[in-house]
Amino acid sequence: MNKDTTIEKTTRKYVMKYLHWTGEKHDVLNGDQESHLRYYLADGFGNLSEQDLDNESIQDMMWDWSHVRDSSAQAFSKMAGYILKEVA
Repeated sequence: MNKDTTIEKTTRKYVMKYLHWTGEKHDVLNGDQESHLRYYLADGFGNLSEQDLDNESIQDMMWDWSHVRDSSAQAFSKMAGYILKEVA
């Protein structure tokens, strides 16, 4: 396994601890923090803040776990950085 793959897996596991409902730290972040992560940083459904969608559609998409799960490696890095900053 190469270094980049190991870092990506570690980053994904870290984010999942905080954002997935089964994560061991799923109750650490407040609603505003989670919303910021899902709306501005996750990109599994594309960048929600740049899409022309009605509020109801955005709310449904934000809380769909696959929006986080299917995010790019770059988005996971951004989410991990945000979490690190918030929980420090």
